[in-house]
Amino acid sequence: MPGILFSLQRLHKTSRALSLDVVIGVLAMAIFAAKILKEETSASWLLILGLATWSFYTFDHLTDALKTKGDTDNHRHRFHFVNFRILLVISTISAILAVTLSLWYFNTEVIHKGILLGLFIFAYFVVVYRHHGRNPLLQKEFFIALVYVAGIWLVPMTKYGGMPSNEVILVMAYLFILAWAEGVMAAFYDYENDKKDGHSSFAIVFGKKKPISFLRYHLYLLLQA
Repeated sequence: MPGILFSLQRLHKTSRALSLDVVIGVLAMAIFAAKILKEETSASWLLILGLATWSFYTFDHLTDALKTKGDTDNHRHRFHFVNFRILLVISTISAILAVTLSLWYFNTEVIHKGILLGLFIFAYFVVVYRHHGRNPLLQKEFFIALVYVAGIWLVPMTKYGGMPSNEVILVMAYLFILAWAEGVMAAFYDYENDKKDGHSSFAIVFGKKKPISFLRYHLYLLLQA
């Protein structure tokens, strides 16, 4: 039994390091978004979204791992540094596959919007890497939450083809706030490791106490709505 528990713990730790929990969450929210807009979901769309999400998060972690060169207490960054080459190859193949399937499956409007989102993501990586994310205007958790929500709603909104109701817009806003708040909360708990490794985060840029104030304020907003 101890051996099985150890194996399960190791599997859980590895799956989190690979952001598989994030991918599952994105797919669940994508199905939720389609249901709200009363649009159909398809295995092809979910596959493309899953591949694109995993590639995005893996590239982000590989960038962080490259900065520390494996000298870190952060398990995820250390894992990505140790497995840097294979993860870089697999994530690149995953991204190329996502683009190829998108060109095959989606219509022109979705492809154009996907290209714009892809260019935004590329610019994000370039700017953050060059400026090390220390500029308050380059708030990492904010942009990741923005990409998270945009990726989930891009296809359902395009298929919907019109202006959504106020209730749907409110749901999208809630999802963005929750995604942003989750990133800020993670930044609070990773503060010491991020400071040691020279990474940027909400807590590093604005101070360790700011995430608490931020989370209280957004919790108040959510409860008041």
